[in-house]
Amino acid sequence: MKFLSPLSVFRQAIKFYDPGSSLDFLNAAAKIGDPEERTFPRDLVQLGIKMHMRGLLNTLAVQTHRDWIWPYWIERQFNPLDPSFIPRSHVLSHINLSQRNWTILGSLDNPLRAIIDPRSLLTPWKDGWSLDFWFAIDEQLYTPGRFKNAKQRIHPKFPACKTARRR
Repeated sequence: MKFLSPLSVFRQAIKFYDPGSSLDFLNAAAKIGDPEERTFPRDLVQLGIKMHMRGLLNTLAVQTHRDWIWPYWIERQFNPLDPSFIPRSHVLSHINLSQRNWTILGSLDNPLRAIIDPRSLLTPWKDGWSLDFWFAIDEQLYTPGRFKNAKQRIHPKFPACKTARRR
């Protein structure tokens, strides 16, 4: 039994949804690399599909719920008044392009790692969901993703990170 390649399935989807010139662009991109290779490198395609499927999920969630409290990168990248703003127009996949400055937490003796962003969004497992922390004082909600000024310090001896807000 012969299986269809992902590229041939993608070509069929383009033919179905866009009878215009998009297929020409795909074919040209496939020929840019080494002519001896069959097509795009498989590992790059796998990474790209995963990244853009997550980005599509972001698109669907963020565009329909702009009034929600979002992580730091979304708050900055989607705010037209912020220097990190990236116009979205009709882009299908919204991924973090402007706030890619994470800290890795872990220790040399342990293979487990966590990722923390500049406002304490924590991703404790590889390819897993992230945890955002908010707090309330006297019925006032504080969301670190919306803080203008914050500093992070990493403990020098064990995997701990402290994020503090300046007033």
